[in-house]
Amino acid sequence: MALIPALQKDEALIADMDRFLGDHDDFHIWWLGQSGYLLQWKGQRVLIDPYLSDSLTKNMLLPKSRMKESVNL
Repeated sequence: MALIPALQKDEALIADMDRFLGDHDDFHIWWLGQSGYLLQWKGQRVLIDPYLSDSLTKNMLLPKSRMKESVNL
């Protein structure tokens, strides 16, 4: 199964997130893949289920595969 390509990742993703740090009026959300999200509001960030690597693919008796390309934060 082919992975869903990341629209942004690594430094580009971090730069996009940082661009909104001063925005205290709007709520921002980024999908990180799988069930992971980064929420940002009033300069604060919260990560929800940040499965950012492929460690489960390599380390489990019943390997799980990613559906989206991994990102580095």
